[in-house]
Amino acid sequence: MRPLKLTVSAFGPYAGRVTLEMSRLGESGIYLICGDTGAGKTTVFDAIAFALFGEGSGSERSRDGFRSKYSDADTPTFVELEFTHKDEIYTVRRNPEYPRAKKRGGGMTVESAGAELTMPDGRVISDQRAVNSALTELLGVNREQFMQISMIAQGEFLKLLLAKTEDRQRILRGIFKTHRYELLTERLREDERRLRAECADKRQTIDFHLDSVVGKDEASPFSRERRGDFTLEELVSALDSLIREQKGERSLLLREHTATDRMIEEANERQRRAKERNEARVREKSLTEEISSLSEKIDVLKEKIKSAGTDAKSKEIGEELALLRHRLPEYTRLEELSGVLAELEERRTAISAELSGIGRRIADNRESLADAEREAELLADIPERIIENEKERQSATTRLSALRELYDLVKLNDRQTAELERAREDYIAASARFGSMSERYALIYRRFLDAQAGVLAASLEEGGACPVCGSRVHPSPARAPTDVPDEGELKKEKEFLDEAGMEAQRASECCSSLIALTERGRSDAEKLAERISGLEAMECDAVRVEVERAEDAVSSLAVTRAELDALSKRRDEILSRIPPLRASLADAERALAELGAEEASLRARYEEKYKEKQNIAINLDYPTKFEAEKHIADVEKRLSDIEVASLENEKMLREHEFLLATRKTELTESRRLLDTVAELDGDSLSATLAELHERREGELGRLETLGFSISSNERARAGLAEAMATLGGLEKKYAMVRSLYATASGENISGGRLRLEAYIQSAYFDRILRRANTRLLVMSAGQYELKRCEELDARSQSGLDVSIIDHYNGTERGVRTLSGGESFMASLSLALGLADEVQSEAGGIRLESMFIDEGFGSLDSDTLTLAMRALSGLSGTDRIVGIISHVAELKERIDSRIVVTKRPSGGSTAHIEC
Repeated sequence: MRPLKLTVSAFGPYAGRVTLEMSRLGESGIYLICGDTGAGKTTVFDAIAFALFGEGSGSERSRDGFRSKYSDADTPTFVELEFTHKDEIYTVRRNPEYPRAKKRGGGMTVESAGAELTMPDGRVISDQRAVNSALTELLGVNREQFMQISMIAQGEFLKLLLAKTEDRQRILRGIFKTHRYELLTERLREDERRLRAECADKRQTIDFHLDSVVGKDEASPFSRERRGDFTLEELVSALDSLIREQKGERSLLLREHTATDRMIEEANERQRRAKERNEARVREKSLTEEISSLSEKIDVLKEKIKSAGTDAKSKEIGEELALLRHRLPEYTRLEELSGVLAELEERRTAISAELSGIGRRIADNRESLADAEREAELLADIPERIIENEKERQSATTRLSALRELYDLVKLNDRQTAELERAREDYIAASARFGSMSERYALIYRRFLDAQAGVLAASLEEGGACPVCGSRVHPSPARAPTDVPDEGELKKEKEFLDEAGMEAQRASECCSSLIALTERGRSDAEKLAERISGLEAMECDAVRVEVERAEDAVSSLAVTRAELDALSKRRDEILSRIPPLRASLADAERALAELGAEEASLRARYEEKYKEKQNIAINLDYPTKFEAEKHIADVEKRLSDIEVASLENEKMLREHEFLLATRKTELTESRRLLDTVAELDGDSLSATLAELHERREGELGRLETLGFSISSNERARAGLAEAMATLGGLEKKYAMVRSLYATASGENISGGRLRLEAYIQSAYFDRILRRANTRLLVMSAGQYELKRCEELDARSQSGLDVSIIDHYNGTERGVRTLSGGESFMASLSLALGLADEVQSEAGGIRLESMFIDEGFGSLDSDTLTLAMRALSGLSGTDRIVGIISHVAELKERIDSRIVVTKRPSGGSTAHIEC
């Protein structure tokens, strides 16, 4: 990823819109981001990180502070980054959640956070989560990884150098995708637990099958007390022998049971014949009595049929039925006329209701039309009132905007005035301190000069030349006074004096800058106040009161406008209702006339049909066709009953004669059985059968017990064979998986634990350290080299800790013992080594840009030269490196710069110098 153009608006210290054409910085080399302290140098990195990942560049930089405090309420806050990746151009635009002025009316609202990514093919992704996912997939790293290998934020240098093994594991896992090795280890752990549980389950299954063996006792090999003395194969052999014995016993018992069944069948046959003879004797008596009864009933039925006569009655009823059927059509016409009269009456009733409804509708329409015309007349001036309100709102809104701008200027001027007072106090204190230190330095300097004669005299020797007069005789040498400052103390005091002087000078410059800023702000406020009518004072509280009054006026006019809009809408609605009301009234009047004519026609037809109905009803015996048909049905039933009664008697006679013949045949059969079957002793047969059944039940019980035992033991035998076959394969597989898991989890390593993922990561880390050391040796002039600690900790994960080798004294020590400048060099080298390894090994991740924030101020001039040499080698031909620093020497060494400056009116701006 290489930035091409960065645009920020109302972001951090940048009050307005700032665009940086970063493509001008070139495709390789180093560029510097410099400027005033607090002007917003780090905000450039924040903007890039926010555009890519929705967060700032450092862990202490929150998204809540991205909205510029210097921008006005109408300026939108956003960051737009155009960048190239793998020779394709992308554009991402984001805005945080921030308060902004409402587009309609007064007051503030909250702008929701948003993101938009434009792909090379013009496709736009707009959802925040989708944009985050797409950028992470595109770049190949997430924000945490990006901050470790590409953008090293201020205060973040030491995190990678001093990180624990667990933290480095998390970083390397995401970059080099080593999580699959940890997933493999976890899968082996799950398989090892599962196979161990399956082996235990199969052993429990074997115990269950041995416990289910039927026919065992305490002395048998299947009991829990003795089965441990036998192998599984011996137990299976013993179970086979037991099953064979039980099957032999069952075969013998089956033969005995068959013989018993045969004896029971013979006894049942004798008992059945005895029962049939007894039943025949009883049936003979019953049939004799039934035959006598049937003969008497047949005689009675023959007498009834002979004496019944039906011809005369049937003729009389038939004549009555014919007359009734002849008059049925007249009843049908009578019903038709009743239906017609009912329909005419129903229509007359409906027309009456319609006439009544139309009359009410005409009255309602006339009333509604009159009300609408009156209300429309009352609302006729609404359009003119809306135009007048709009003019007043525009004037009030313009005044409110000017008052808000004035209030911000006055409030800013008050704050600047307070800062000026504090700066004056600081200048007075710094000036006094400089004067006091000047007097102290002059006193110490005089004491130092006064003591020089004594210092020279102390070094004189007899016969030696004096360094002042050249004499070799020293009759009266000077004596050095006590408590005399040496040259080192004098130099130290001079440094203190110079520092105090610079501090006083900076305080003076700060006062001058604030005076100019305050005067400019006051002038701007006065010019703006002159354009605002009705403004009496420029104090902050007075202006705030005017702002509140203006806001109330705008709100009041907005309420009035809403009311007028509602009245205008009501007027339009009323005007649109009047034409339909008039048309509806005319339609109702026409319908009233038409229904009146139809009602007169219906009345005439009703009278005609009513007279016809009365003429027909006079000549009929029954009032309705239903009653006439009911009487016909009664007559038909009387005729049918006479005919059915005659037929029923004849049918009953035939049935009795057939039943008499059948009973006589049955009586003959019963007498034949009594003559042919000998009489048997029933009590003796019952006793014999009871004894045989008892014997049979006992045999069945023993057979059932033996069958259950054999079936249960055969199931146990089959289950044992299956479980033994499965257990053998499981135990072999478990031994293999257990060995693999012990290796992958580090349990097989003596003296410590090194899981498979950590082992893979240590190989990557070794390569990272080799790359890092090529730069650290250059930066430290060959003194320092990073080394991975290979000692393992038996209680926790290890293998990615780092120590430092000092080649000057041949020692190895912890990285926390390094000084600030040494820690910076080591941290920078480690970050660069990680970036190099990612560039070459991480599956297509291209790091075409690096960003480094501060840290160079802790390096002396020589070390800075070595660090710059290492960074120059890093840039190569396809990588560009951005550095944020306030070190003046870097500004002299680096030609390409992004210069950030504060504006006197508040906020900052930035531009590129190449």
